[in-house]
Amino acid sequence: AVIHGARRYTYAELFSRCRRFAHALTKAGVKRGDTVAILAPNVPALLEAHYAVPMIGAVLNPINIRLDPATIAFCLEHGEAKVFIADREFAKSVLPALEKLQTKPLVIDIADPETEGAPAFGSTEYEDFLATGDPNFVYPGPEDEWDSICLLYTSGTTGNPKGCVHTHRSAMATTVIGAIWTLVPPDAVQLITVPMFHVTGMQLCMNNSIYSGCTMVVTTRWDRRVALELIQRHKVTNWRNISTMVIDMLADPDLGKYDLSSLKRIGG
Repeated sequence: AVIHGARRYTYAELFSRCRRFAHALTKAGVKRGDTVAILAPNVPALLEAHYAVPMIGAVLNPINIRLDPATIAFCLEHGEAKVFIADREFAKSVLPALEKLQTKPLVIDIADPETEGAPAFGSTEYEDFLATGDPNFVYPGPEDEWDSICLLYTSGTTGNPKGCVHTHRSAMATTVIGAIWTLVPPDAVQLITVPMFHVTGMQLCMNNSIYSGCTMVVTTRWDRRVALELIQRHKVTNWRNISTMVIDMLADPDLGKYDLSSLKRIGG
């Protein structure tokens, strides 16, 4: 299901981890309709949050990693986050944001191997939090297709960010449309270089990959050499991107040295 650096998860393992995550959130007091915020690049924890949080009828709030502390604090406060999960890589933004909050959420930090050595700031680490959950947890799911599944904030260029709410129905609709539009077969290997905290990364890239049953290769940040190596190493067939990434890759002087023959479809 997922390839991230040296880590690989099968669909069975991904499902088990999501159920652990959902149960651990329940034990932490998260209830139906509560908000769980997460600030992270494309790491397995962000992927798992997109499924574990809706499993218990809660609402996921993915926060843009490029926001400043004041805007992060606004999103957490306005969205009434009960739990905040953040990658240790962004401690310089997260810690000042938390200081601005009057009501502190439960803070869980992600010690991703890609950013080894970053400072801890949460009350528990993500993998330790997952370990408290039951892999066989029977989750309730949404009560209605119009229940909220995700809260996304705009960038707030003209003031405070505006919250946009997606429902389970809208997420499913864009997932199916995305799967049909991009023609992702079950045996596809899909490289995802767009952020999964954006609506495109979340619904059209990640969700349609799981809907199709293909393999997702996720990267924490854009680097054309890393992308070229991943395509060659994992025989990537589908690449989800934005046009500037394609332009950047085509400008690489060593482009011809990489075997990109596995690629069948490239799209944004």
